[in-house]
Amino acid sequence: MKKHTLIPIIFLFNCIVSPGDIRTHLVDHGYMYPSILRNGDRILFVEQSYGSGKLFTADRSGRDPEMIFEGELILSPEISPTEDKVVFFTPEYGRSRIFTIKTDGTNITQLTFDSVSCSNPCWSPDGDKIVYSSQRKYNIRDIFVMNSDGSGKAKITDEPVSCDYPAWSPDGSKIAYVSDNSSIILINTDGSERKVLLGHSMIHTLKWSPDGSKILFSSFSENSQGDICVVNSDGTEVMKITQGQNLITYLYPSWSPDGTKIIFNSCDRERRFEIFEIDADGSNMKWFEFSGGFSKQ
Repeated sequence: MKKHTLIPIIFLFNCIVSPGDIRTHLVDHGYMYPSILRNGDRILFVEQSYGSGKLFTADRSGRDPEMIFEGELILSPEISPTEDKVVFFTPEYGRSRIFTIKTDGTNITQLTFDSVSCSNPCWSPDGDKIVYSSQRKYNIRDIFVMNSDGSGKAKITDEPVSCDYPAWSPDGSKIAYVSDNSSIILINTDGSERKVLLGHSMIHTLKWSPDGSKILFSSFSENSQGDICVVNSDGTEVMKITQGQNLITYLYPSWSPDGTKIIFNSCDRERRFEIFEIDADGSNMKWFEFSGGFSKQ
């Protein structure tokens, strides 16, 4: 596999920081940003190690790892609906840039060249567009949409507070995002018909369920304790999926293709990241390890 290396830069951030910032740390290490591929047999993740990252897939038994890409920092990767590309963002000269790369490790393409940071990209269901957040005036972030080749950038929010963590609904009609770190907002893809779905404690990382009926998110308390939660897409029935304890934070959740399981990260006070899986009702939590796949905690 051909190795691609991006321009190195050192960032010193906490494991949990304000939404929109680079969510990593020089001493973060472990397996991050997990997601389950469409056939359900393999997962996508980043092996982060002291400021550098490798993008991998592996089978559900934890075997047969295949490296797609190696860079300094690989953040929030998401595979395209056709599973032929991955979009992610990475820091470059103090700002974050969005890239795509083919899943065979070729054709890395930079999509954003702005003088401000662009981050947290998410594919449209047809793979033709990407929604993302970008820092603009007064350090306020807005939501933008662009074509999958980086052309046709358009701003679709205009709020006095930051908007981040956009997520495209499976039917392609809506975009959810986090406003002011604490509210989940729904809008049409052109930015119209804004609706407050949920007000909560600190929120990030939104993920729609495959059938569009629910939205996963991470919620943080005042002491930065984080748990995985889910809310119906009409704003009803908020449910806490994990029960964080002993300074363990749960974050970066993603659905299985059939919507019955959730895969996510844990982060301890030494900033070690591990991958877990849990049933969508909060039962049967398992830990992922390369030597044996998912096993009971």
